[in-house]
Amino acid sequence: AGQWLNNLTEVKFAVIFGEVKTVFPKAIEIAKRNRAHLSAQVIIDRAAVDSARDCEQTRADIRSRAAQAMSELEEIKGKRKLKIGISYEEGHPEELLACEDHGACLLVLPREGWFHHGNDDPRPDTSWAPDGLLRLPSVHQGPVLFTSGHAARRSKVIVHDCGEPHLAKGLDWALRAQIWRSPELIVVGEHDEERMAKLESIATDHEVGSQFLAAAPGQESLLPASLADADAIILARAPRPLRTRWYGHAWYDRLLPGFQGDVLILGD
Repeated sequence: AGQWLNNLTEVKFAVIFGEVKTVFPKAIEIAKRNRAHLSAQVIIDRAAVDSARDCEQTRADIRSRAAQAMSELEEIKGKRKLKIGISYEEGHPEELLACEDHGACLLVLPREGWFHHGNDDPRPDTSWAPDGLLRLPSVHQGPVLFTSGHAARRSKVIVHDCGEPHLAKGLDWALRAQIWRSPELIVVGEHDEERMAKLESIATDHEVGSQFLAAAPGQESLLPASLADADAIILARAPRPLRTRWYGHAWYDRLLPGFQGDVLILGD
């Protein structure tokens, strides 16, 4: 994909029952700043239908929920003159949301939810679970924003540096695309003067403030609890395991307990 990621030209956002008001406003905001094309992704997860005891009943219920989500989208949009492309498909979300145009397309998702739209019909004799959110950054192969709908006050953004080679170009892209307005960056990572200087120079190029916070020795994968009030976290890769809930803990709480903000995952 070259040294730097492409400029942002399209913002795709998921239309999921119960999560429209979380995702839609953020997608609009970013698309407007970049004069990017905005498109709504309405997907029915085929696996959620095929694994159900009564496939036709489940399909009807999921479609009904998706229709309600689309109605909510129209309600929030109101009379604003917004040009929105709408894609309505039934299939495998990982295939339908695949993208290889690095940086040109941002995918905006809720921090929780899936394309079964909350349907909980019985699925006997199967281990199927609606748990694909954290797999999407690897198939999208570009930046994915998991938004909480949290209104940023100061745009305090954590850059979690675990030594990934593509973090610098991803940070440059995020600042170029103005994912957050006038952010204050807090880089958390191992003390490495060369990497620190590179990330600081990118922040300077984009005229945003930055500071470095050294991770505790042996604790480089953890973020300090004192940063729980941050508005966003930038990660180079999706956190492992790729489970939205693990032993009762939400994936974003595993990053930073009590964290209410957005997570931008840059992808490999």
